Amino acid sequence: MLRPAVVLASLSLMVGGCAAEDGAPEGTAGGVSALGEVGELGADAYRAYGDLAKEAGAAPSAGTVTVLGLRGLAIDGTTHATSYVRAFDDTLVVLRADGTVDRFAGSTHPFERGGVPGVPDVDGDRIADVGMIRPGIYDVTGRERAIAGAASYAVSQRSSGALPGWRDTDHDGVLSEAERAASERRDDRITDVLFHSGEGSAPPAVGCQVLPASSIGAFTASVGGRRARFRYLLLDMKGRDMRLLPR
Repeated sequence: MLRPAVVLASLSLMVGGCAAEDGAPEGTAGGVSALGEVGELGADAYRAYGDLAKEAGAAPSAGTVTVLGLRGLAIDGTTHATSYVRAFDDTLVVLRADGTVDRFAGSTHPFERGGVPGVPDVDGDRIADVGMIRPGIYDVTGRERAIAGAASYAVSQRSSGALPGWRDTDHDGVLSEAERAASERRDDRITDVLFHSGEGSAPPAVGCQVLPASSIGAFTASVGGRRARFRYLLLDMKGRDMRLLPR
């Protein structure tokens, strides 16, 4: 059944992505998403989420997979401001090739605020400036290598792995309008951005799109396996107009 969801928002993101990884075998596929059995949501949900994607310029097509990253919208339907916290407080929606929908709790924002090796210092204060990728349309491709024993996927845009983002230069875990504007003037880019498990032996989440270890296997099955390709539409939901979304 469709119910009015919640007020949704505008746009955000940026960081140097993940570097550490391991070659352990992929996690087991299948399982349960945060809202129930995988594949439980059908045609009505697909149409509702498909309309949201179409509005943003990424209308799903038959036989393909589209993943929506709903930043600022928790899987229980509540909205929140985005900050760098260790929480799976966003929603990932998989519009499957067979026309059904799976939803997962995940994170589209960094967990860490600074002190992470490999993250650049863009303002010269000798402290790494963690960022997150900005809302937009991305291409995602499965990789051979595993992270924390599960599948991982590389994110690109226009065949480049250097993605547009915003950096947190005052290290408070919140992106101000001034920080966003400065990042855009510098044309800040985030590299090595992946989808992967955000727990266990996974590297610090400083730009990647991550899921709990308990659901990364089900996500892998939902998108079509560890070598799958899919389109990724990242949206900032807080503050958007009220609309009907499945609950």
